[in-house]
Amino acid sequence: GKVVEFKYREPFYVHCTDSDDKYQLTDGEYVKGYFWMQKGTIGWMSFGATPLSMTVDLGKDMPIRGFSYNTAFGTAGVQFPQAIHVYVSLDKENWHFAGDLLSRATSLRVMPPPTVYGTYRAWVDDMYCHGRYVKFVAQQRSCTFCDEIEIYKGDDSLLKQPMPIDSTTSPRTFGRIIRWRNRIRRDAERVGAGADASISDRISKLDLRELPEDFKTIVPLNDLHREIFAWNAKNLRKAGYTSPVMWKNSHWDNLDPIAVPAKSALDKKPLRVEMMRGETRSTAINVLNPTDAPIECEVSVAGFTSDTPFDCRDVVFTDMAWFRCVSGALVKGEGDKVKFSIPAGTSKQAWISVRRPTGAAGLRKGTVKAKLSTGATLSWPIEVRVYDLDFPATPRCHAGGWDYLNPGSGHYKSKNLASKLELHREMYIDSPWAMGGVVPKNVKFDKEGKLVSKLDFSQWDEWTQKMHPFARNYCVFFGGNKKFFGEKLGTERCKTMMKEFFTAWGEYAVKNGCADKRIVLLTVDEPTSVEAATISMEYFKGIKSSGIKQFATYTDPIFKVDNLPKIPQDFWTYCDIICPHTVPAAMKPYLKGKEIWLYSAFASARTFDPLAYYRLQPWRAFLAGGKGTFYWALGHGGKRGSWCSYQGGTDYSPYFNGLDDVTPAKQSEAMRESIQDFEYLSMLSDRGAKEEAMKIAKRIVGQLTPRDMDWDVVDPKNREIVEEACSEMLKMLEKLK
Repeated sequence: GKVVEFKYREPFYVHCTDSDDKYQLTDGEYVKGYFWMQKGTIGWMSFGATPLSMTVDLGKDMPIRGFSYNTAFGTAGVQFPQAIHVYVSLDKENWHFAGDLLSRATSLRVMPPPTVYGTYRAWVDDMYCHGRYVKFVAQQRSCTFCDEIEIYKGDDSLLKQPMPIDSTTSPRTFGRIIRWRNRIRRDAERVGAGADASISDRISKLDLRELPEDFKTIVPLNDLHREIFAWNAKNLRKAGYTSPVMWKNSHWDNLDPIAVPAKSALDKKPLRVEMMRGETRSTAINVLNPTDAPIECEVSVAGFTSDTPFDCRDVVFTDMAWFRCVSGALVKGEGDKVKFSIPAGTSKQAWISVRRPTGAAGLRKGTVKAKLSTGATLSWPIEVRVYDLDFPATPRCHAGGWDYLNPGSGHYKSKNLASKLELHREMYIDSPWAMGGVVPKNVKFDKEGKLVSKLDFSQWDEWTQKMHPFARNYCVFFGGNKKFFGEKLGTERCKTMMKEFFTAWGEYAVKNGCADKRIVLLTVDEPTSVEAATISMEYFKGIKSSGIKQFATYTDPIFKVDNLPKIPQDFWTYCDIICPHTVPAAMKPYLKGKEIWLYSAFASARTFDPLAYYRLQPWRAFLAGGKGTFYWALGHGGKRGSWCSYQGGTDYSPYFNGLDDVTPAKQSEAMRESIQDFEYLSMLSDRGAKEEAMKIAKRIVGQLTPRDMDWDVVDPKNREIVEEACSEMLKMLEKLK
């Protein structure tokens, strides 16, 4: 057979894509040499949460005994597939799930280490079925490549067997059902319940389509999942845990709900938070339930006076994209206490934030208590060291994330708008982003380009004055193209139109709340070519012709290094703010005299390490001489929000974006603390210790790089080095005071 259809995304990796891609996957020829540089390979680049689908037509209904899929990974950002689901069909309309080829193959033949380049052929010869059409649906996180797929012919008697029970008209939808089952099946295998025939049978009968519309992927996912977790109680007791205990790990780690704590984690070294007055810092404690029944628990903080306020939260486990269970959601408690249930055989975590302490400097001591429904009370010491330093009400690092909460956007109508705005203020978001809806309306020009209409600023006023009165930068994606209100760029009329329009807009804004703020204008998003840079340049010149100092021109370039010398010099000359992903050495000459921001744009956000991805970006900005840190995209939570990752859509939000409200996550907390870290580094520079600040930043950034962004449960990273560096800076700042 041959591939008759690529669905969701055509192969387009430049070094291996050619006109024969549909034939090369089934031509029987395996490539030689570096995998994705060969024309016999089929390649896709960064298709995010969208699965990859390939359909093979066998010509007629054929008996099938197995399948094969050959891939490579381990370097250049290419990762191992998360799943390869196989479906069969008689009519290409009704599809039947034959099995997860990858999980079956890896259970028989272990894959090579994912950290070094290698090839792997996932093959199974006992997935008995039949059909004319075979669909391979691969779920992968970044670039992926395949040079050959095979379908093994079985005995003709297979034609008489019924099609697999599971069927759906949409393999993409059905893939979510398999993810649900796989999460539970994998946990069953981990705790030793996988070999139980009854458990296995109940898992195979789970059907996502029977779940309520408001289903959330909170772990445990259902009663069966809770029952499976209870099997882990035997493992915990075997390890010596016979009754509930408190234990400690790095609160930035991704806690495994069925982890067996190391004995060193029971060492009651006090939880310690070091900070300035007026800022928020965090820690956490875990409570283990090794019994066969769930336990109700209330965690509280005692022994402190009112000048040390606490915010305790329930760390909720969720099943996220890429088949990951994450301990990210921070569900609100009752101030200095929080209540939750601990399923049998698991640990739960209480997140403890110290919120803007006041009063005299010094060491403050107290106790974290866990009151259990068994009648027992557990305790752990906690210390808060407040330095004789005051954190500014407005930190200097600009922060944002293309939230697009402006009037006229879909986000503006969401029920969670008010809670989003409140959380953004908590996260020090001072640079909200808007789409073109806030651009003045009722724009008319005469033949010479003079503005002849009274502009409508109603949506602009709503966004700036009512929604974001505390912002320092009002960032607008203006959406420039080759014509400005219908006039071709570069003509004398166009130049007049631009000057008139931006002058009117700027003068109004200055008189109505923006005299001490900036209006940051993006015209062409992520320019890659000389043409895109030229269009941006024309807009930059037009904006500057207004003479309004509050306007700041902005670009987020992703030019290839080889293209940099070809970009018109005026593009750089007329641009005020340059916001790349990173600052390569080749770009540095073009950044002189410019304000530098950094941004990142990857998904799924909450499977990323809170420290390596979120918290350390401002540290990298500091090293680059930058003044801002941004992420795509605040509040971008998939089709049905962040609480149900099975519903499709890519989730970029660093917090849990619900349909009615929002919930902070460890990633959004890391963003908040990162702004505070940037202030520490900057305060050291202000006080004559810039060299020391740079050394500290280089040391920490060098140990936790963006390449370490995966938030793995089994992870050797030492995340405490960031807290240790902040403690070091606090001591230096207090002395320099």
